[in-house]
Amino acid sequence: MSQTLVGDAGDLRRDARSYYGAALDEAYGLVNSEELRRCLRQTPGPVVLAVSPEIYEGIVRHDDDGIDQAAYERLAIRLTQRRLDAWAHYPEP
Repeated sequence: MSQTLVGDAGDLRRDARSYYGAALDEAYGLVNSEELRRCLRQTPGPVVLAVSPEIYEGIVRHDDDGIDQAAYERLAIRLTQRRLDAWAHYPEP
């Protein structure tokens, strides 16, 4: 069974019931998107890693610590109220 991992960054708030915030909404939107499901169907490996713009711009694009930005595919994710760019990575099986 394939799995999706999502990385995002941002402020979270907490009320009496649970956590909330834009970063959490984006992460949920990414993990539940049809675009990411399509990525899962296309990969022979067991996992797809999706990262938000904040993670990509702050970490991935700098090619630090052996991270190869060319190994990430840009995706346009359609969320309920807007479009979100994200980047998918397919680790070797």
